[in-house]
Amino acid sequence: MRKFWLPVAGLAAVMCMPLASPAGSAQAATESLADTGSATSQVTQPLPKCEDFSFDEDYGDAKGRACWHGQKGKGWVHDKKWDKKCVWVHMEWEMKDGATKSWDSPKACGKSTKKHFQYESPKKSVSAKAELRTG
Repeated sequence: MRKFWLPVAGLAAVMCMPLASPAGSAQAATESLADTGSATSQVTQPLPKCEDFSFDEDYGDAKGRACWHGQKGKGWVHDKKWDKKCVWVHMEWEMKDGATKSWDSPKACGKSTKKHFQYESPKKSVSAKAELRTG
C-alpha cells in the first residue's frame, strides 16, 4: 500500500500561513506594536483545497485530485494484474475537531479494468490523504 500525504500543515508552516483564519476570513490582520509605535499587517491567504495525486504500482495505478473543506474531487483507478484482487483509492480526511472521516472509490477488479470516481469532501475537513489499496 502506498500513501500520498498532502502537505497542508507543512505548506502552511513554510509559507507562514495559519491553518485557519478567524471566522473563515482571508482579510489582512493588523497588530499594533507598542514599543515602536508602528503597525504591521500580515495578509492571510486561503489555503489550497485540492492537490493532485498519482500512483503507479505493479498491481495498479491511479490519478486524481484529493480535496478537502467541501471541495469536489475526482479521478480514476486502474487494475494492472489478473490476480483476483482489486485496487481502489482510499481517501481520509482530518476534521477541525481532530476526528477523521474516510471514503473508498469504486474498486477496479481484473486486468485492464478502470473505474472513474467523483466525491465531495466533508465541509469541516482541514486536510486530506489518498492511498492506493489492493486486496
